[in-house]
Amino acid sequence: MEEKLTREGSPERRRFFKGLLAGLAGLWGVGLVSSLVLYLKAPPRHGSGLDSAVAVGLLDQLPPGQGQMVTGAHRPFWLVRSKAGELVALPAVCTHRRCILQWDGDNQLLCPCHQGIFDLKGNVLGGPPPRALEKLAVTVKGGRVYVYP
Repeated sequence: MEEKLTREGSPERRRFFKGLLAGLAGLWGVGLVSSLVLYLKAPPRHGSGLDSAVAVGLLDQLPPGQGQMVTGAHRPFWLVRSKAGELVALPAVCTHRRCILQWDGDNQLLCPCHQGIFDLKGNVLGGPPPRALEKLAVTVKGGRVYVYP
């Protein structure tokens, strides 16, 4: 004789699907919790020593009134030695449309895309950039220039 299965199926089959559903829900829960933990976790801090700095070169190689673009770091930046001898480092990316800035040799960074102008303090002097450039920390140790991008 043929045995008819009820609409619900056999108890073993129901138990299997309940276990499968519970396992999938558990995996989903683990993924959700780990995503929340990664989101709430504080970002890693950069070291405060020279290990997080970019060695740009010797101070003597950058005379007053000159600028040097540094690439290959975390992000490109300009290192400028003002005519007064002050070292300034600013990102080389415009805050408007992320175009690469050019140094004009007269204490300003210019955006070639939309004529944005920044001074050596990072302030917007003209054009459409919505915010100033963030100044980067610069130190000189043993005659070598280090920038913390």
